Amino acid sequence: MNVIIGSVNSEIGSTIASSLAQDPKNSVITTARSDRRYSISNTIEIDNIDLTMQAHCNKVAAIIDNQFISYFSYIHAAGDFWNHKRLIDTEYNEIVDMMNSHWLSFVQISKALIPLMMKKGGGRFITFSCNSVGYCYPDMLPFTSSKAALECSVKIISNEYMRHNISALAISLPTILTDRVKQEKPNGDHANYLTIDEVSSFVVNDVLPANPHCTGTILKIVKYSPTFYNDGYYERNPIASKQ
Repeated sequence: MNVIIGSVNSEIGSTIASSLAQDPKNSVITTARSDRRYSISNTIEIDNIDLTMQAHCNKVAAIIDNQFISYFSYIHAAGDFWNHKRLIDTEYNEIVDMMNSHWLSFVQISKALIPLMMKKGGGRFITFSCNSVGYCYPDMLPFTSSKAALECSVKIISNEYMRHNISALAISLPTILTDRVKQEKPNGDHANYLTIDEVSSFVVNDVLPANPHCTGTILKIVKYSPTFYNDGYYERNPIASKQ
């Protein structure tokens, strides 16, 4: 498989890239900002890339054009971490950063890569959404709105370019077990959170090989949690209940 992952500054992106790079039949390209957190063997690494910048996205597209001769997939793992807070406690720049890092970055790189996919016989866009889009939780407005925009974007890309063998989908994730999540939610149901490895396995083994006719969809990956299904939002999130 030919796969590009932007960005591997995230744990999800780096774990997926590492998994794909273990198979010598895969060709993997990764992007990262100037503060690359993970270096991954057997991949082509493109550093100092801000996916919200058109010139940077065009640079990535030029490298892909030289490396991939046929169908390729793009996995969008970019996006800043959100600390739960009310809208009135959120700074303007935090709102802008959420929309830029999650949504604008995806639109900019998609704009640069779609002509290449058309040229090389097709491709697939995969990005990550959140179940907060469906539930509209409080304390998450900028983050959830950016994810909702992502879901809308993959549907539109699918409708515009499916005739060129280009598919697009989003994976709706619940809470993922990371050190930052454990710090923010010390009393969370950690035993039943999805792990980074579980998400990576789903992407590599189920989503990437899926039929290209699976497009314009929001895939939901869940893990049963008794607190999620039996407790209310404010019981599960003491941060919100105190506000």
